[in-house]
Amino acid sequence: MTLIHHDNETIPVFYAFHEDTPAVQGGRFLMFADQTTILEDDTLVGAGYVDEKGRGFIPVFDNVPATMAGSPFGYTVAFDLIPLQQELNELVSAVTTNNINFATQCVMAPKGSNLHYQSLATGMTFIEWDPKMGPTSKPEALNLLHSAPETYQLIDKLIQNMEILAGVSALDRGVPDQSITSGQYAALITTNSIIFQAPLQRAYASLCEKVATGTLRILKRNMKSDRVTQIVGANKVSAAKTWGPTQLAGVSGITVDTINPMLQTPAGKMQLADVLMKSGLIKDPQQYIGVYTDGDLPMLYHRQETQLILVKAENEALLQGKEVTPAITDNHVMHILEHTANIDTVEAHLNPNEPYVVATLNHIMAHINMMTTINPILAGIIGDPSLPPGMPSQLQLPPQAAPPPGPQPGAPGPMPGAGPARPPAPAVQQNRQPGGVTSPGQMQPNQGQPMPIPMGVH
Repeated sequence: MTLIHHDNETIPVFYAFHEDTPAVQGGRFLMFADQTTILEDDTLVGAGYVDEKGRGFIPVFDNVPATMAGSPFGYTVAFDLIPLQQELNELVSAVTTNNINFATQCVMAPKGSNLHYQSLATGMTFIEWDPKMGPTSKPEALNLLHSAPETYQLIDKLIQNMEILAGVSALDRGVPDQSITSGQYAALITTNSIIFQAPLQRAYASLCEKVATGTLRILKRNMKSDRVTQIVGANKVSAAKTWGPTQLAGVSGITVDTINPMLQTPAGKMQLADVLMKSGLIKDPQQYIGVYTDGDLPMLYHRQETQLILVKAENEALLQGKEVTPAITDNHVMHILEHTANIDTVEAHLNPNEPYVVATLNHIMAHINMMTTINPILAGIIGDPSLPPGMPSQLQLPPQAAPPPGPQPGAPGPMPGAGPARPPAPAVQQNRQPGGVTSPGQMQPNQGQPMPIPMGVH
């Protein structure tokens, strides 16, 4: 067998891999040009294809959403479209052949008439005929171009069935149906097509992960010197970074996250921007205009996204019992609600002295203390409520009138054998301040002065 065709100066190089099996210990890698020209022959590990566990791997990855039943080969929707496409080709070919062969108009006249074919050679011509020869001698057009309407109906039906099987509607192909008159209905049709393609998208994301991780493994083992690459980081800021084996040593793999394809289209971005604007989540008109001009959608929810990322990181630290200090610019209400998820368990209630429970409660209390002292202007900017001055424990209720002496109606009498009744002990109120519990007799804030009553408290 000849592998090289000497029709140009290109020399094909072939790569062959064998998996690490009991029959082929360590696997095998072979690079060759033909049967006699072997360029490299080694194990997978010796060739540099090694994973984190020191095992050899084959750097060949597939993009297979599913496999055919009973076989290792990939399955695609195109397999179901093949018979329909063949039938469609035959019908379209028959109609096309008929139109090509009989598109030129034919004229039929009885034999022996006074017409000559040269009268029709120049196109539009005035033709005379002898009516004495009868109506049958009148020239008539012979229509051979006509195709049965059932043929065109079958063609439309085949195309419709292929759209259903492939999950690609006429709207996606740029030929919207006349029944689609609403933008929301059109968006629903497009969304259904995208959902149908979800398995293929997941397979492609998995392929990207495998290729990137395999490339990373090869670089970690075989890279000898550092490289300089233009890298785009947070907020789409690009910078030239130097990286090499030292920076790659702490990277074990690469993960690819898929996003909503609708948000990658101008129509999807504008629709989401309109929804956010109507719901009041967009507070800056410049952000709304930026979506229409630049298509920069992440700028609309950048603040919310960074806060959610911060909350998740804080929850992980609190679950490890670490003390985390909040910042005055945090969205305190959202942080408090999200941090309570750490202790919304029966185990946390039964073991309140666990380190993660104590750390979470202390962190939540720190958020509450900051809410009582936050500047009202800052609270309005970040979207937190501005609490009235004073803690709830500082509220003083008006004293009630002392009950008249003697037993009260419905009050239980003295227990037999309990002895003479003693005067009741004075009640001691413990004020829980941000700094802890105050003892009786300790000076309270604003002691001796009337406390301001917060709005809504009567």
